[in-house]
Amino acid sequence: MLPQRAVTALQLVGAALGIPAAVAGSYSAYQNYFSSEASCQRLRTSILAVMERRIAADAKRTLLRKDIAEFDKSCGDGDPDARTVFQTYSGGFLGH
Repeated sequence: MLPQRAVTALQLVGAALGIPAAVAGSYSAYQNYFSSEASCQRLRTSILAVMERRIAADAKRTLLRKDIAEFDKSCGDGDPDARTVFQTYSGGFLGH
C-alpha cells in the first residue's frame, strides 16, 4: 500500500493534469455550441438594422443580399422563424 503522502502527491499531479484538459474541453464546447449562436445573433442584428434604415433601395439590397444568404446558410435551420421573416422580406425586395 502507498503511504498517504504518495497518494496525496498523485492526487495533486492528477488534478494539475486535469485542469488543462478541462479548459481545453470547455473551449471546444464553447466553439461548437456558443460561437455559432453568437455569430447568428450578430447576423440577425445586422440584418434587422439594415432593414430598419431609411436608405436607398439599391444600397439596402446590396447590404442585405450577402447577410441574408449567410444567415440562411449558417443559421436558418436553427432559427426557422427569422429565416421565414428574412425570406419574406427579401422575396419582394431582393427578387428571390
